[in-house]
Amino acid sequence: ATQHRMGFSAPFNEVGPGGERKIPEWSTTNDTQVMQNFVRLTPNRQFKRGGLWSDGLVEADQFSAVFKFRISGPGRTRFG
Repeated sequence: ATQHRMGFSAPFNEVGPGGERKIPEWSTTNDTQVMQNFVRLTPNRQFKRGGLWSDGLVEADQFSAVFKFRISGPGRTRFG
């Protein structure tokens, strides 16, 4: 079986023409921010959304994915 690995890890040092940090071969959507040592999918505000998409294709009948998230913020004292 052929294995293809798609991933990324900090630090994110590549900078785009507008001064924003970038992850090679990945695209961000909406409110996502790439910082030097982490990716923030959404800011700590209501009604925000974000995403991170690989620019590469997965050409396989089956695949598996592993995600590692850290969720932080003021907790239940704000926004639910």
